[in-house]
Amino acid sequence: ITMNSSTPLRTGRVAGPAAVTEQMRWRWPRRTTAGADAHIAGTLREAELLGVTGRGALTRMGRALLDPSLDVAGAALKALPEPVDSVILQPDLTAVAPGRLSPGLAHDMHLISDLESSGGAAVFRITESSLRRALDAGLSAAEVKRLLQDRSVTAPPQALGYLVDDVARRHGVLRVGGASAYLRCDDESTIDLLESHRDLAHLRLRRLAPTVLLTTAEPAELLRALDAAGVSASFENDFGVIEAGTAQPARAKPRAARTGRRTELSDADIETIVHRLRVGTQAAAAAPERPAPGESPSSTLAVLKDAVRSHEQVSLDYVDENARMSTRLVTPSRIEGGFLHGYDTAAREVRRYAVHRIMAVSIAFSE
Repeated sequence: ITMNSSTPLRTGRVAGPAAVTEQMRWRWPRRTTAGADAHIAGTLREAELLGVTGRGALTRMGRALLDPSLDVAGAALKALPEPVDSVILQPDLTAVAPGRLSPGLAHDMHLISDLESSGGAAVFRITESSLRRALDAGLSAAEVKRLLQDRSVTAPPQALGYLVDDVARRHGVLRVGGASAYLRCDDESTIDLLESHRDLAHLRLRRLAPTVLLTTAEPAELLRALDAAGVSASFENDFGVIEAGTAQPARAKPRAARTGRRTELSDADIETIVHRLRVGTQAAAAAPERPAPGESPSSTLAVLKDAVRSHEQVSLDYVDENARMSTRLVTPSRIEGGFLHGYDTAAREVRRYAVHRIMAVSIAFSE
């Protein structure tokens, strides 16, 4: 920065907003329009926040921006402290990070603990809710303990191990799922027969108890499918009473009365809906001879491993946490810890799927 056309600013001197504004007016008078002063002051504040300047003087990174021969990234990294790969576990179930955490460790700590305070030495607190979050993400109690053991400078306190075991023991005991209709019979052999009936395979019947089957299909659809399969069944209302002569049961809860209002969809929503419809059609056409659900885990793993090695897209019949079946087109990348990692075509992102929830899998062949 120079104060006029021939006198440069001496080393060790800084140029404030007023000096820079004066220089801009002298060099580029036609660019000095209304509001230019505020624009210059805002630019100088941003340069200070980004580290290009420090107290009005150019920093090492600022000089690198002006000199193409200098490494800007290297200059920026030199200004940052070296990342650390360990934390200090304390008896009060907190973990102290003695510096800037590496990306991998930062991800793990935010997964299994809650950030309590940030700064030069961040403090993370491990609680029941944070451990449940880690278990919901797919980690086991042994993996949580091993992570804390490997990443801590000090030995994990005994109370922390008890807390992890206690949360893991209660995790998943109470579950919430979705179902539209049920099928029950006091004769278990009849339930066994219906569960394996070929004409009812599309209903995805799931055994909830020895005498109860669940499905996401509506009660009317379930009754029609049973009638087509030659099985006689009666409709049971919400109070457990059989309604004689009811051919088509009504829905459990009628729809709310229309108010005349219309839900408007944005262009992004319409694009997402069309994309998912096309992916569903592509998935159905990609696997015309899909194996029946219930194939052995070993055969499922064999197909998935072949797809990982050959980078081929697969079509999955996947049951999510709500017991809902859907068909996914996935390009797998790896199998690790009981999970399949891959790019989901419909979601347009990398996701992971529990292998034990994959009911059927086949290589997707494009037409």
